[in-house]
Amino acid sequence: MPITNDTTWKNDAAALRGYEDISTTSAMGKIAQDANGGKPSALLHGGDKTYDELVAEYKSTGGGKAELAEAHVHAAEVGMELGDVAEEGTAITGSGAALVIAAPLVALGLGMYKLAEANARGHELNTALARDEQRAAMLTNLALPQEFVQGELAKFSHLGKTFAAPMQRMTGQMHGQDHALAAVVQLHCDQGMNAAKSMCEDGASKVAFFVAHPEVAKRYASDVAFQQGFDAMTWAHDKGGATYSNLVNDLDARDARYGAAGVSYRV
Repeated sequence: MPITNDTTWKNDAAALRGYEDISTTSAMGKIAQDANGGKPSALLHGGDKTYDELVAEYKSTGGGKAELAEAHVHAAEVGMELGDVAEEGTAITGSGAALVIAAPLVALGLGMYKLAEANARGHELNTALARDEQRAAMLTNLALPQEFVQGELAKFSHLGKTFAAPMQRMTGQMHGQDHALAAVVQLHCDQGMNAAKSMCEDGASKVAFFVAHPEVAKRYASDVAFQQGFDAMTWAHDKGGATYSNLVNDLDARDARYGAAGVSYRV
């Protein structure tokens, strides 16, 4: 199926025909790969930890300063190789520059520390950065309340530093060549919103709803777009008023287009 340069993919239910069974993980992975010149990227899953969460976890388990510094350096160096910073002509400043400059000194002194563990952590952190880039690009391009999106983006301390170029490239792919894959991600987000809407209408708690609907719980745990849609609708319901009613109206309008195109918008 040809994919045209269509910037209205959020409302283009017809673009989904033949793509409905593609997972969010596969769709975002292909978008990221195309945005990075065909080089495969880390795959994004619902249970992935962010870069900041991994750093906090590493510190809590007793990771020494030298190991953690080497891990940061490794992530920064790999990020530069991928073109996250240098390709855009943006200088690395602050702690990032200090870490890169200090890399030889850190490596020299790591003989007394756990070099292998530090390298493994560095790879893990770099993978988390790549996944964070995908999640941030996804969030900024889905039909979600901006206040909710900004709250989610605040979880990424590196946003605006290392994410700018990858996010721009992925946005270009989502609105261009890969707009059908982006439509799949929006569909999965909307399926999450529909599930949360049912929960809110039933007056059930999240725990009780998941127990009663294990298929929803499984999807929430594995599908990041579904997860964000579910959380966005729950957030909007808690805020109430126009925030919730507007989100429901927008969702209903997309659901009508899905129905007209023969696309299932339920779990």
